[in-house]
Amino acid sequence: MASRDVPLYVAHERAGNLPVRTVVQAEPAADTNWLRLRHQGRDYDAEASAFRYERDLLKDLADYQAGVRERYSNLVQTYDQLLERRKQLEAEAIRCEAPQDRMTVVIPPPAPRNLGQAATPTSDLVLVTRSPGPGRAAICRREMSKLDRQMEKLEQQLAGLELEGQRVADIRNSMERKFSDFRLAGQSP
Repeated sequence: MASRDVPLYVAHERAGNLPVRTVVQAEPAADTNWLRLRHQGRDYDAEASAFRYERDLLKDLADYQAGVRERYSNLVQTYDQLLERRKQLEAEAIRCEAPQDRMTVVIPPPAPRNLGQAATPTSDLVLVTRSPGPGRAAICRREMSKLDRQMEKLEQQLAGLELEGQRVADIRNSMERKFSDFRLAGQSP
């Protein structure tokens, strides 16, 4: 397949151009940098570097497509991790903003603050309210905003990779059709 417009030659004289993406059957010419090809019933010589072999082209497209799928998969995994972290932060923020009616029972009571005073064992229960502090919810919300921006960028990258993957699949299908059509045309009388 021609990877660009290719000048065609007959007996070292320029005889026209072969359009890009034209599929032709070719074989090496006497000079290893040239190919002898047949196009529209005539034999031509053309520079070999302007052509890609079917197997190489399709392999490169398949490899590229696999790379796009792998990048997409990695981004999805990163997105899922960020989403999980955001859920944890949201739960923490809600917990911090909830009324503090929960109490923790501590048995035995803590030691006295005055070191000179001896600790006496008692059977008293000490109730301690648990409070995460007034700013913890705000900190969680700021982190959630940062995660939201990161996730938005990842969503854009994922959408771009979806389009790129579809474009590569379309190109690959188009190339396979061109090669198939060429082979079928060569078999007809």
